[in-house]
Amino acid sequence: MREVVLEHEEFKAYGDRVRRVFDAWYRVHAHRLRELGRGSSPKMLIRDLSEDLLHRFAGLPLLDGHDVYQCLMDYWDEVMQDDVYLVVTEGWAEAARPRVLVPVRGRGTAERPDLKVNGKKYRMDLLPPGLVVDRYFAMEQQEVDVLRADAEESARDLEEFVEKHTGEDRLLDSATTDAGKVTQAKVRARLKELAGDPDGHEESEVLEVCLILMKSLAAAKRTVKAAQAKLDAKVLKRYAKALPELERQVEDYGARVEGHMKRMGLSV
Repeated sequence: MREVVLEHEEFKAYGDRVRRVFDAWYRVHAHRLRELGRGSSPKMLIRDLSEDLLHRFAGLPLLDGHDVYQCLMDYWDEVMQDDVYLVVTEGWAEAARPRVLVPVRGRGTAERPDLKVNGKKYRMDLLPPGLVVDRYFAMEQQEVDVLRADAEESARDLEEFVEKHTGEDRLLDSATTDAGKVTQAKVRARLKELAGDPDGHEESEVLEVCLILMKSLAAAKRTVKAAQAKLDAKVLKRYAKALPELERQVEDYGARVEGHMKRMGLSV
């Protein structure tokens, strides 16, 4: 039934109508949001945005304009308000710069860091690292994701192997801690105990395989950590430049590409 409704031409036409209303509202206010800066009034901004949104959706059937209005106000309260006040207080460039989180002795830092580079923790109040990664380091992030997936697979292999060989007098029971966890230290210790024992051949083989899986997982985790640290360092270095400079660089690169394509006889 849901698919029938969603694919109906009248429903599609209604969806297009709603999108046109929203797009018109966005086009009117997008420039003002981009020009937001020191001296702007957050209260006047949200008043104008919300009242215009309510007015535009008031005439639409099926949708309650006040529900749409409330969605905007909820987003303003939860997310947007802090960002706007930050921009009007410090300006876009300064607001986008990372803050170094200073640890409190014995308690670490009260805020959750967005990046950790060379032992320092950074918080990005306005521009999340994820946006910078998506724009400039998508390939590097993809490489990290592949490595993390490999590490997760190694973890599953180890978990399945341990589950298979523990419990009810199985071959890894002698390599478990009091809490019932199999550790590298316990595995190594048990292998030493079995050295030269002709009756411990089968158990030794299982312990050796378990140790290999543990080493593989540890190596995979180290690789992920190193790749993530390398990416985080690149992202932090990108923040060191002011946003207007980045935008100018992007525009310059775009103009160069367009020029090359024109010389090749390709339209853009």
